[in-house]
Amino acid sequence: MRKILYLTDSHIGADTTAWCQQPCCPHLLPDLWNDLREFVAANPLDLVLHGGDLTHHGTVDEQREAVRIAVGLGVPFRLCLGNHDLAREGALESWLSLGHELFGERSTPSGDFAVDLGSAILLVATNTWRDSDQPWFWSLEEALSGPVLADRQYMWLKEQLAAHRNKPAILAMHETLYPLPPRLTGLEQPTHEPSGFDVARTRGFVEEHDQIRLVLSGHCHATCRTYDNGCVHLTTGAFFEPPFQVRILTVDRNGIDVETVCPSAVAKYNPPIDEGKTWTSGQPVDRRVRMNF
Repeated sequence: MRKILYLTDSHIGADTTAWCQQPCCPHLLPDLWNDLREFVAANPLDLVLHGGDLTHHGTVDEQREAVRIAVGLGVPFRLCLGNHDLAREGALESWLSLGHELFGERSTPSGDFAVDLGSAILLVATNTWRDSDQPWFWSLEEALSGPVLADRQYMWLKEQLAAHRNKPAILAMHETLYPLPPRLTGLEQPTHEPSGFDVARTRGFVEEHDQIRLVLSGHCHATCRTYDNGCVHLTTGAFFEPPFQVRILTVDRNGIDVETVCPSAVAKYNPPIDEGKTWTSGQPVDRRVRMNF
């Protein structure tokens, strides 16, 4: 059995002007990290996986702070890079240098890596944006085609799935593959639709490889569950927005159990809440999920 804590979108280095669903609380991050450290100490884990946007600008200073925090949790910590983590030229290279321990010993040049969970395999892939001058560099100032995976990343995923063909797979990437549905938001139409021509290709890849049972994503700052052809897609609310959610994945030979918890008590900090968007914390079907192998 393996236990994984999954969190996403902590945005180290952001201020209150950062895009958010609920009012973001960058000033609380030191306390939130301390609460998480205490939670990890009290609840034995095998791995902490961050789903991306660990930092807001991807600067060297933010990267060093992120590594300090990650190492300080006292359990293996892995990072699935998000767009904000790659928001400057050369960010990927310095992540793989300064934060090499966040990607394991066998990561690819684009920061992709695999983690053997015993009864399952975890595959982590870095999204890129093709309209950028450099691969794996994201810029607000550039017209973006949307997040993609490079051809060689699809090849790497196929190789990993083949090498572990007898194990169900969990795929982690920062971008979502599906919008937030009206049943969650109460809106008439889906929102936060993933953009770009490659979304259909990635959806198709997941559909073609039924070995992939679970897809973990961040980016949309909301906790949601979507089913597609037997695969479960989960997004998770931003760590620096109330109610400061994380997910606990328990993986054993029978399946995957996912629960959503809040290591930081919201009442302790009394953060501002957008009552019109309380849906961002998800419904019961979004927060607790069971997949049988």
